[in-house]
Amino acid sequence: MIGKPWLRLYAEFAGDPKVQLLAFEDQRHYIVILCLKCNGTLDASAGAEYRERMICKALGLDAIAAVEAKRRLIDVRLIGDDWQPIAWDRRQYNSDSSAARTHRWRQRKRTERHRDVTVTDKSRAEQSRADQKTTAAQRPSEPPEFAQIKALYPKRGGGNPWRRALKAVRARLSEGSTWPQLIEGTGRYAKFVEATAKVGTEYVLQAATFFGPDRQFLEAWERPAGNGAHSAECSDGEADTAWRELVESGGVKRNRRTQTALEAIGGYQRIRLRTSFDETQIRREFVAAFHRSAPP
Repeated sequence: MIGKPWLRLYAEFAGDPKVQLLAFEDQRHYIVILCLKCNGTLDASAGAEYRERMICKALGLDAIAAVEAKRRLIDVRLIGDDWQPIAWDRRQYNSDSSAARTHRWRQRKRTERHRDVTVTDKSRAEQSRADQKTTAAQRPSEPPEFAQIKALYPKRGGGNPWRRALKAVRARLSEGSTWPQLIEGTGRYAKFVEATAKVGTEYVLQAATFFGPDRQFLEAWERPAGNGAHSAECSDGEADTAWRELVESGGVKRNRRTQTALEAIGGYQRIRLRTSFDETQIRREFVAAFHRSAPP
């Protein structure tokens, strides 16, 4: 069977009582089943064993876990015993051809464009060049002191909008702060971040926040004492290392504290199935559980 490149996902999916009975993992499993139906995998003329293997692979589950997921989806009457989504034909009916409508739309747009044009290509290009010159002339120059701050500021994971940071710096200067205060505060913070092993992580403050109304650049940012105690900053570094080793090894490299943290957040499968939307939340939960597992 030849599949289709897309399927209909109705807005009521988010509040459907059947879907709400499922855990987030099984909601994702159901979406995958819909995709397999749409692309023709569920209706392919393949042997039963090979078909089951293709479904398990798409779900990211082994055979036993796939059977359990199938049972849960059957219990809420979303699929049948053969993995087929219930009411598929009613929900995913074939659309009429859009070729004629698209042709008429393009023809109408082409006619409107020729009728409504009021400037030539030459005048449009001249206007564009004038706008670029005006924008360049209006763009404020970057003070050399700010360039020094950018060089000192610790690297962070994620965005760090420097245009917003410059706006915050100018606001603090207008309130009476001085460039030496800003630069020295940046240096203290950079040493603090390096000492607590947070360089390159999302735990580093955005510069716009650092220079914001709270004036965090005036804080002492004293580095933790090196007395061997498990401070929160040091634990962050250990937890980040444990997370990185766990992910890079595919869940193989783990110690007692790592295993305890994994059990607290629901097991390694939750990390393996993470997406870009929930990775930050899962990592935070792991770090917090890792801290709690520290010996007294």
